[in-house]
Amino acid sequence: MPPTVLNASTYPNSPRAGPIIGLIGGVASGKSRVAQLLTRRGGQHVEADRLGHRCLEQPEIRKQLIAKFTADILDAQGRIDRQRLAGRVFGDEPTSRGRREALEAIVHPCISELARSAIEQHRQSGESGPLVLDAPLLLEVGWDRLCDWVLLVDTPSQRRLQWATQRGWSEAEWKQREASQWSLDRKRAAATHCIRNDGSVETLADQVDALLASWSN
Repeated sequence: MPPTVLNASTYPNSPRAGPIIGLIGGVASGKSRVAQLLTRRGGQHVEADRLGHRCLEQPEIRKQLIAKFTADILDAQGRIDRQRLAGRVFGDEPTSRGRREALEAIVHPCISELARSAIEQHRQSGESGPLVLDAPLLLEVGWDRLCDWVLLVDTPSQRRLQWATQRGWSEAEWKQREASQWSLDRKRAAATHCIRNDGSVETLADQVDALLASWSN
């Protein structure tokens, strides 16, 4: 099944380099699998979560987070415990939203700097494969403006819940994370392309191949 083009808007990119593809979708929609398929076809995967790990290791950011959330967010080795930190910020109540905004204000500038650096290196390299920008809040922080395509991975909610529970999340945790992001309708409106993740891996791979072929044409 070919990818569905939702609108015609694209962003300027060096003609020598492959596309910058921003991945979006619901929580536990299989974006990582799509990223793997894209990178196996010569692409590069820039994952905001991994960039976040690097940022949390920076002494100044660690200091700011402790000042905001107390030393309770540290593990036994004195490092930021991401699970404890997530427990403070996920949810739709005003207190959680305020904490999440505080966390983003501290960490997102560092993540953005690392992502922009990776994109600039890709543009200058002239690599023909895509650069896949994988960030849960890609739209919320405006990273879609860095992308040639914004690719929605559209996955039925029941399948997403199943995958979320396989990660060890409860249904309540999954819903909390979902509530912290834009709605799926809003994401669909912002996407330039869409692939359905409701079948086999082979069907998903066929859609990825069709998507990349459309860039070459």
